[in-house]
Amino acid sequence: MYELVDFSALYSLVWVVFALVVLAAVVSLIVFLIAAAKAVSALARYRHVQTELLLAEATRD
Repeated sequence: MYELVDFSALYSLVWVVFALVVLAAVVSLIVFLIAAAKAVSALARYRHVQTELLLAEATRD
C-alpha cells in the first residue's frame, strides 16, 4: 500500500533537532570543563598563597 503522508520531511526535522541537541551537549561539556579547569587553577593558586603566608609567619618568629 502507498503511504498517505510523506514522513521524509519529519525524519529530516528529527535528525536536525537531534544534531542540535548533541551540539548543545558538547558545547555545554566544553564550557563546564573550562570552568572546572579555572576553578582548579584558582584553588591551586589560593593554596600556594596560603602556604607562602604560613611559611612567612613561621619564619617571622
